[in-house]
Amino acid sequence: MVRKFKKGPAEVHRVIKVLVYTIRPFECILTFMSSTLENGKFLESKKRFRSPIKLHANFKDICLWAFKADAGGGSWKLILNCINVEKPQSLNNTQVAAEFTAPDSPENCRVACFEDDSPIRSDMEDIIHRRCTLVHVKVGNEMQVVMVKNTNPKHHRKDPMPLPTGLSVFEFTPATTPAPAPDQTTFYDRVAAVDVSLVASIQLQYNTLFKVFDGLRYIDIDGKVIAMSYFKQPIKCANSSEPPIAIDQILLAGVFTADLDFLSKFLGHQGASARWLCMFCLAMQSQLKDTLSVVEQDQGLQSATWNTYVRCMASTKSALKICQVICRPKNGERRSPKK
Repeated sequence: MVRKFKKGPAEVHRVIKVLVYTIRPFECILTFMSSTLENGKFLESKKRFRSPIKLHANFKDICLWAFKADAGGGSWKLILNCINVEKPQSLNNTQVAAEFTAPDSPENCRVACFEDDSPIRSDMEDIIHRRCTLVHVKVGNEMQVVMVKNTNPKHHRKDPMPLPTGLSVFEFTPATTPAPAPDQTTFYDRVAAVDVSLVASIQLQYNTLFKVFDGLRYIDIDGKVIAMSYFKQPIKCANSSEPPIAIDQILLAGVFTADLDFLSKFLGHQGASARWLCMFCLAMQSQLKDTLSVVEQDQGLQSATWNTYVRCMASTKSALKICQVICRPKNGERRSPKK
């Protein structure tokens, strides 16, 4: 990474070696969702936010994740927050995906997380583009979760395609006699990358030798297995036909956010000096007025000048979203736009 500092009139760039702590966002999401669904803390999307799209009937719900980047406490962090819970920003609901102790410059952040071959960037893009579906499998009183990533090149984030709802049990006897240990199932075994349009049915795999359900099989129209995803821990069951079996599909969506200063630097935006000075709407410099007023205690209005700041206010009454000018006074007096 690079550390910048000034030495007289010149700016010196020094290459430094920094340890970067990373965890795949897919792994964070699978671990958190497994615990949240098992403890009953997952909240319906209608109780937390308005869904940005109309969900397909096969989807039970949509789960929104916020990817946040910020520097503080001597390090830069990329964190994940699930919005479908109470108090999403609490410590218990915060997952750290990356951290390093170096300046939070755009160059350092790209090296740490956002290079072309970075798995963190790949996972974030798949969640933000709504390519991923969380499959919640319930067998009797036990449950497990796996993830399916849609690799269809015609995928559109406004119309994500679900998996089929049909579920059957497939019994098989493995060729090896030693039972696989639960910790042999890696994170990569729990995520299936498959073209969802080719999946005709889903099978719940039952191991007749060890009497366990150990994963899902995704079958095409010809009856061939095109992908598999394994549970973190097999579900023990003496008979494959006895327990009630249910499967739910939860669409995963995401948004990348940070403070405006970091977003401007990271995305190469010029901030308040740009023609379109807000990154979230279509407000222009010419549409904003600098004539503001001071609200006195006696409700008298006087002209004043101060620094203006811009905040995006989504308008539901107009297709064009205009920013609202808010003020931060220097001397502590209360101010508001002049009517």
